Amino acid sequence: MRFALGFLNDQFYRDPDHARKVLRPFGHRIRTIMIRASLFDTNHPTGKAIKEAFGDLIDTITFDETSLHNGATGSFLFEADVEHMRQSVQTERPSVVICFGKVALEGYRKLNEFGSIPMIVCPHPSELEPPEDKSEMINAAAAYWSSLKTQNLL
Repeated sequence: MRFALGFLNDQFYRDPDHARKVLRPFGHRIRTIMIRASLFDTNHPTGKAIKEAFGDLIDTITFDETSLHNGATGSFLFEADVEHMRQSVQTERPSVVICFGKVALEGYRKLNEFGSIPMIVCPHPSELEPPEDKSEMINAAAAYWSSLKTQNLL
């Protein structure tokens, strides 16, 4: 079990129909491994920003998408699939949930039954209209997560 579950809304592929056919047969665990690989093994801008802020803490985070839908470019934006997010939380049983961006935050807030799991809110590294202090906010979220781990509060 990892300590945190990080929700992103960043899933896009050049050929979304092909990606759906390839990814559909895999279960949660393989899909999250593939998401991790696409973030951190491909020089992806979102992965680079998260790695820069969270450093080695990324090894304590399982990353998942807010929805199983995907588009052809990063401009595709899908609403959070609350049932998918619920299943991900139930499977991972995280100590904390990190919501990267508005879509993740809105989706997670709808999961009232998980109110006891602490939530860290952080801007999405690839938001099209990010707050000016986006990097500072991401770094603050990473520092908060680090302090919780250091103090053994989770």
